[in-house]
Amino acid sequence: MEIRGSIEEESVEKIIKVIADLEETGILVIKTENGEGKISFENGRVLYASFNDSYGKDAFVKLINVNEGEYQFINREKVDEVNIKDITIDEMVSYARKHSVDEEEELEEELSPRAMIWRKTSEISTDVTINSDEWRFLSNIRDGRSIRDISANLGIDIEEAKEIAKVLKKKELIEIEEPLFTKEIPLVVPVRTPAAERALDPMDSEYKTLLNKYGKMGIEFLIYANGKRFVGQITALLGVEQAEISELFKSLAKDGYLKEA
Repeated sequence: MEIRGSIEEESVEKIIKVIADLEETGILVIKTENGEGKISFENGRVLYASFNDSYGKDAFVKLINVNEGEYQFINREKVDEVNIKDITIDEMVSYARKHSVDEEEELEEELSPRAMIWRKTSEISTDVTINSDEWRFLSNIRDGRSIRDISANLGIDIEEAKEIAKVLKKKELIEIEEPLFTKEIPLVVPVRTPAAERALDPMDSEYKTLLNKYGKMGIEFLIYANGKRFVGQITALLGVEQAEISELFKSLAKDGYLKEA
């Protein structure tokens, strides 16, 4: 049996189950815009899986969740190496489903509005195709912007921004670091660090550096940041837009002048 077709028309899971039910031996080749994967079968059992730099169960999970691309089953060929042992197709599919749910929940947490620091991956493959919305999203990832910041800049709702981010992460074009803070910025209670205490002294050389970089607003923010006020309250006291204060707060925190109380 040699079959080929589009994954949009036949899911990878369905193709795998057909091969298993027919107890076929061969290699299922799956080609996507993100790379090429292989699943090797012997008498309907999966013995090997690979996808880019992933192998074994991890590769199987990624391949079974592919929803775009092409597939081809090459009959009576197989990979000599074995990296999946003593597990049935049903068990593998069940494992993949559970793993996918866990990954989705983890991704939802990473994409929460409090996730602060975003970065593009250092190596972006020229083979990956992105659309205009994804390109605009990538262009907005800088200066520690959160998913909420990016959605506001793009003029889209946060759920739409999350969906774009999920696609970009699956394409390995973005990475998300740990958030700087445990809450959304307006709810964070900032407190000055020892460095800030020194810099607020007009007689200290750091005071001029602080003033030149952040202006009077930066000085006033640090004065209000006594560990008793939320950022939202400080914003009201200063009478400025929340977005402006959020950027100021993040910058002061990165420079070591503020921390979360």
